Amino acid sequence: PVLNKLRSAGTTAPYIRPVYPTKTFPNHYSIVTGLYPESHGIIDNKMYDVTQNAFFSLKTNEKFNPRWYHGEPVWLTAMRQKLRTATFFWPGSDVPINGTFPDFYKQYDSQIPFEQRLATLFGWLSLPKEQRADFYTLYLDEPDTAGHKYGPESQQVISALEKVDKLLGMLMNGLKERRLHRCANVIIMSDHGMEEASCDRATFVTNYQQHTSDFIIIQGPAARIRPKRLPDDYFSFDYEGLVKNLSCRTPEQPMRPYLKENLPKRMHFANNQRIERGHLYMKSGWQAALNQQEVKYCTGGFHGSDNVFDNMQAIFIGYGPAFKTNTVVAPFENIEIYNLMCVL
Repeated sequence: PVLNKLRSAGTTAPYIRPVYPTKTFPNHYSIVTGLYPESHGIIDNKMYDVTQNAFFSLKTNEKFNPRWYHGEPVWLTAMRQKLRTATFFWPGSDVPINGTFPDFYKQYDSQIPFEQRLATLFGWLSLPKEQRADFYTLYLDEPDTAGHKYGPESQQVISALEKVDKLLGMLMNGLKERRLHRCANVIIMSDHGMEEASCDRATFVTNYQQHTSDFIIIQGPAARIRPKRLPDDYFSFDYEGLVKNLSCRTPEQPMRPYLKENLPKRMHFANNQRIERGHLYMKSGWQAALNQQEVKYCTGGFHGSDNVFDNMQAIFIGYGPAFKTNTVVAPFENIEIYNLMCVL
């Protein structure tokens, strides 16, 4: 397979560590800004901002509003250095961050086939030298989609990986045809891992707490407690009382409630108003929800758990003139990739 060839011909790591929570938008935006979610503001795929009294979701146009995105993505860093940039999908690249888009970009549309994405990239690469971009991104939503639907161990994930591998082969051949294979630096990475989902490994707040009418649970493996009356109760809600009430109720409890300021410092998940103060830390493989009806993944796969869990780790391969051949480096955090791209 192409991935293995690139791995042995370039530089790789046993794994790279995603940021917490191990979700898509927080991690993609950390990769291109070099910041933790508490600093760049994209703390989840769905979130609430109390100062704006506004909700962010991937399903609404609010995701195109630059007020949510802090920090400087690498395409803006490159443009400040008089370089040209082209992004075929990357969270944040279709948003006018600091009032600016990349020189070439596409608004996200998951229906566009991978081959078409690559063909557009090759079109950009074939432009005259003075118009051609210096920095490119290409985003493929596999094997993530198959992983969610069928689970990480499934045959469908293997097929999705084969499809991605074939596409990487097409990318390398296309670079060779354009005589760019010796001068282009290529970074291949994933944003997180995947965990097998099961409703047997879901815990429900209603099992521990009778009175649940004044808050909701942002469900999942990095669950958060949000008061219902917003913005009024956002700061005044009795998070302390609720966290205390949900703590140490059973000997083998998979859910560990925390106030965000008491979460392990290594998570860097406290210093932002968009992070609710009440947090439910989950054991590996477990999810939390208010009740059975609110669990999103009973089958298939999920991610979002503690970023030190083995199943959440991501991949990294660097290939090109700037990378050593046949080299394995120690595991590192994905926020370092921004620095690496700046050096390149």
